[in-house]
Amino acid sequence: MYKSKSPYEPLFVVDGQQRLTTLTLLLAAVRDDLDALGHKGLATGVQQLIERPDINNQTQYVLQTESSYPFLQEHIQKYGPPELSKSLGPEEEALKAAYEFLRNQIQSTLTGIEADQTLTESKKADAKKGKLLTIRDKALRLQLILIELTNEDDAYLIFETLNTRGKDLTVSDLVKNHLARLTKPTNKGVDATREKWNTILDLFAASTAEIDINRFLHHYGIVWPGCHHEPITLSFTDETDRWRSAAVGVGGDLSADQGLERDGCRGRGRARLASQPCCLY
Repeated sequence: MYKSKSPYEPLFVVDGQQRLTTLTLLLAAVRDDLDALGHKGLATGVQQLIERPDINNQTQYVLQTESSYPFLQEHIQKYGPPELSKSLGPEEEALKAAYEFLRNQIQSTLTGIEADQTLTESKKADAKKGKLLTIRDKALRLQLILIELTNEDDAYLIFETLNTRGKDLTVSDLVKNHLARLTKPTNKGVDATREKWNTILDLFAASTAEIDINRFLHHYGIVWPGCHHEPITLSFTDETDRWRSAAVGVGGDLSADQGLERDGCRGRGRARLASQPCCLY
């Protein structure tokens, strides 16, 4: 995680977003089932793990995100009916499916307790409450490794280094990470780099052709003029270095942000071309 020098600024998650999001979804599911069983005090207690006041006593969510706003905040993190309508894109659909999966798993456990003929109604109620609290407590006992850095470049470097020890990062993972490191947001509330990158991914996902973003970047790095410069660092694969040279404009005059904007436009054109039956990408 990257932490700014201000003690009141939030931690910026470089790696671990999916784990923290899954934990938030699980707590929200437990909260909603406690509420459904009439344990509103306990449900409110769980909500305080999801939403709490800051130093200025302004309520905010512990896990903050931009790309899935306002669905995650209004329809999952919020305790109570949403005030905003939901617009479901691919990311929101994934969040909705994950939340419903966790809710169904909990409901299956509670249904098993309800079906136990050896228990009285009062004991069933106590058993359901106890099961939900057990799930809550187990979630809170999860142990996470926190690496907190005040240098953002170091945070991204550690992200790349740690991930190369497990499942290999894809070319798109490394390119996204590299661009995020080069194009710092001018406003902490808007991450333009992430939005532009997600727009590119959406174009490939919406294409009728079977275009894989990693394969696209591989060939793009090979054919784009100027891509045969020396790699900037040795921590990336040769394939990523080729794309990096093309996207960032090594030996040219493009900034990382301009390269991302340009490649988004080219991605739209290539996605349309590859969608035509007569075209071979």
